[in-house]
Amino acid sequence: MPLPSPLRPQLDAALRKSRQDGIQYGICAEAMALNSDAEADSWLRPFRNTPVFFALLTKDGDWTRKLSQSAAQQFDYVLAAGQSDEPVELTVKRLDTEPIDIYAFAQKSTCQLDWRNFYAPGSLVAQNR
Repeated sequence: MPLPSPLRPQLDAALRKSRQDGIQYGICAEAMALNSDAEADSWLRPFRNTPVFFALLTKDGDWTRKLSQSAAQQFDYVLAAGQSDEPVELTVKRLDTEPIDIYAFAQKSTCQLDWRNFYAPGSLVAQNR
């Protein structure tokens, strides 16, 4: 199936820039717009055989109830977008329960890390302040 014509010029421009910059781009599908495995497959189908990475962009855990593990695995990675005001406990819960590869908008920590401990194998010491 050919790529829908409105997207073709944008993708061609991105691929040209990718070759110029020497990096490979990724394209994100918003998980909240995909309500079934069939919709995920329909979204991916036009991009097959295109030299880009495919990401499933998630904003909450609802997508895991709409898409199967098999459908999610068709994407190269799952990119979870956290909210800046999201409680740390919710972030930890998402990381523990969703198959997330990359978590963006990580929370600010109240934990201070002593950089000197990064150089001693196996000894990272954190101090709460």
